[in-house]
Amino acid sequence: MKHFKFSDQDFSDYGIENIKKAGVDELFISPGFCWPDTFMDNGAYKIKLRELIEKAKLTPEITVNILGTTTAPAEGVGTIPERYRKQVDVDGKYNPVHYQVCFQDTERQKDLLERYRMLAELGFSKVLIDDDFCDVYCFCDEHLKNFYKETGVRIKRQEVVKAVFAEAPSKRERNLRKLWFGFKRKYLLAFAAKIEKTVHAANKKTRIGICISTPMHLDKSGYCISELIKIYDKPGARAFVRLPNSNYTNQTILTSAFLALGEYYNGIIPKNIERLAETSIGGGFFKDYRHLRLEILANLVFGIKNILLCWGQNLEQVNVWNKLKEENGYLDKVAKLIPVNKTPLGIPVMMAEKTSYANGKIYVDDALGAVSFFGLNGFPVKMADISGIKNEKVAVVTRHTIDNTKIITEYLRKGGSIIIDSKCLDYIQKNKLLDLPVKTAGMLAGYCFEKTHSASTPLIWNIRYGSILKLENTGDSDITKVSSILNSNGKEISLGVTCIPYLKGKIIVLPFGFENTVNVLCTEFHRDIISKILELADYKPVLRLTGDMFVQPYVFKTGRKILTMLVNYNSQESEVGIISSAKGFKDLLTGKKEEKSIKINHIDVKLLKAELR
Repeated sequence: MKHFKFSDQDFSDYGIENIKKAGVDELFISPGFCWPDTFMDNGAYKIKLRELIEKAKLTPEITVNILGTTTAPAEGVGTIPERYRKQVDVDGKYNPVHYQVCFQDTERQKDLLERYRMLAELGFSKVLIDDDFCDVYCFCDEHLKNFYKETGVRIKRQEVVKAVFAEAPSKRERNLRKLWFGFKRKYLLAFAAKIEKTVHAANKKTRIGICISTPMHLDKSGYCISELIKIYDKPGARAFVRLPNSNYTNQTILTSAFLALGEYYNGIIPKNIERLAETSIGGGFFKDYRHLRLEILANLVFGIKNILLCWGQNLEQVNVWNKLKEENGYLDKVAKLIPVNKTPLGIPVMMAEKTSYANGKIYVDDALGAVSFFGLNGFPVKMADISGIKNEKVAVVTRHTIDNTKIITEYLRKGGSIIIDSKCLDYIQKNKLLDLPVKTAGMLAGYCFEKTHSASTPLIWNIRYGSILKLENTGDSDITKVSSILNSNGKEISLGVTCIPYLKGKIIVLPFGFENTVNVLCTEFHRDIISKILELADYKPVLRLTGDMFVQPYVFKTGRKILTMLVNYNSQESEVGIISSAKGFKDLLTGKKEEKSIKINHIDVKLLKAELR
């Protein structure tokens, strides 16, 4: 395949023969060794840049570019120069765990800008800014002073901490939270603008790339990908983006969720912006080649043709280079068969790219958990921006997006249905966002039973404490009970899945929190519950799977046809059936008509095409 890219943090030996073997045509390399070179003297950094230029001359068929650092490493890697301001944690003490240096430190920023000037001046065509470009962990005095300067609000550190992390913030705390994240966004974007000005003053053709980071950075640092693209994207020097499409390990839940997150960002980024899809094996983690290959295939189906392989030393451990060489023809064939113009179909889990008001990683985890819950039970699911909820028949709303009350209320007023988990209901209740007749009333123990009202055998739950919240009907509203929670004696102790009429729409409440629900919720029982939920919402999915669990369908519409990718996360061959309004399912690669029972190799994908009726 012609579109493999490679990034690594080790300049000393990036295994040029190996990557040539796999068909890599572009590198992003840290001149030193990523985090340690963060504290390197700029004179030494320039020498490393020149060495890299000389080494690149040995392989003219491969373009060599820069992986640019913007933050400091964790404690123990490098020594912080005395002139840098150390970051301060919520307790007012030095925080060495991540980054060490305050993001807003002007001395640190000045040194970084000089590096960006040098690499552009030396003629590098691209610089990919690392995925730690964020202002997450610092609550230092300078942050508080800058906050006062920007907003006119004088606050103490603990006031900010309380507002940012409050489960049920007061009106003042809610306003303070918005101001705090807005302030951090302004400073982050201001530094991005300085990088752009510095790079393009030195070289108008050097392109600047953005690495979309982990959810906790997106939530807590004012990060906004669309704003960064606007800053970096210039005529003759187009911005480019590395999507977060990879999980460091073989863990199914995370792979399922991160593929969906990457596809969401792929959908909201302007079409004329170049994309790179990350696939990697993180340092200190284990991930085998089949999982890496699965991520590559999924991204090709999403339409992302540039695959960025990361962490070379770990890739070699699982013999990636030789295996990619063997499979290049197959991967190229898949890439060429995927239609360019296609629309994802599925149960929409709402995201909010411009929301910086969530209080940490757990809120995005709600949305990621929802993707895994519906997807791994065999229903097509997609992530969609809350701004487009009016176009959806049903929508999954979590704590990440529920603060968009005005948009959601208008959607319900026009007859829409939303699905929420118990943690979202609890957030609604504590923050008085909507007046609902069903309330949360504390946690239930990890061991209890759920029973649907059409099933004779209850399901045993075994989820960690805090996942299941007790639900109570406190009003006279005509609610519909889909299931109930029972104790070991068979007595009902809580509502289960519950449908609430609201305005002209419906709110369907699940008794558990998405962020804590892992493998135990992938069962035939839960398939049945999801079917009932969708019936209540008057939503008919384009297809659903029967048979083995942990096979996730991704569906795309292309004119009057659909493209379906079945992702088998199981470590053995799986067999599924498809219930669908579409007809004539055929293997995309061979054209062979599929039988009622479809077999999929372990840790692999199956590509199907069909006609819409």
